[in-house]
Amino acid sequence: MKIFIQIIYKLTLLLAFILIMQMAAAQPWTESFEDKSGSTYLTTFTCAASGTWTALSAGNFDLAPGRIDNQSVAINDDTPDAHITTPQLNTCGTVSFWYKQRSGDANDVFDLQISIDGGAFTTLISQNYNGASSYTQFSYNVNSSSTNAKIRVRNNNRAGHLIIDDFSVTQYAATATPPVISNITRTPSGAVTSSQSVSVSAD
Repeated sequence: MKIFIQIIYKLTLLLAFILIMQMAAAQPWTESFEDKSGSTYLTTFTCAASGTWTALSAGNFDLAPGRIDNQSVAINDDTPDAHITTPQLNTCGTVSFWYKQRSGDANDVFDLQISIDGGAFTTLISQNYNGASSYTQFSYNVNSSSTNAKIRVRNNNRAGHLIIDDFSVTQYAATATPPVISNITRTPSGAVTSSQSVSVSAD
């Protein structure tokens, strides 16, 4: 019986190891844009916490105060495809940030988009931001296992400036499916002694 218990214990450890190996991980970060300044709209900028972003008509970090601190990033108005794009992400869980509108009208909408492995950006969700005169939190569960993903926030030719602060990316949360073990049999099936050999099989 002691031998049988030891075998079951080793099988349990093996299953636990398999589940751990199935779990993907990514480095979570939050970008507050506090190390940026200036009133210029850019095509790229680098932040200490997150790395190098690409952009189109975005920046102007001094345009609006941050949600808690001093700085934020602005995506310009009246510009086709104006956007900010994250650095390459090694998987992506939930994307969240705080946003508000500066001027604008009722048609102001931003798009959250994703690119996988350098492919074209596709829209995950669109969000109306008209009336957001104070910071409002946005969150979306991307949950991508790609090791080469980029997230874009696009303010496509809108009347308002889209102000963003405290941009966060969490780790990818894999859904692990544990293996099913059934029909466990032991040979011999009766009582055994410490001198006997015991084999265990399962489906």
